[in-house]
Amino acid sequence: MTPHDNPSHILEAHLPANEFRQLGVQEGDSVRVSPRKARVFLETVDDPAAMI
Repeated sequence: MTPHDNPSHILEAHLPANEFRQLGVQEGDSVRVSPRKARVFLETVDDPAAMI
């Protein structure tokens, strides 16, 4: 999935296979998602000053 406001980014969602099948989502379909347990993974760098 890609966010509507920034399609160059990837949005990854995990859900059980049976829920996915029930949704009937096909490639190219638009869907609305809501986070249940949102987690953000940031890239780490050896030199924190490089982040500035």
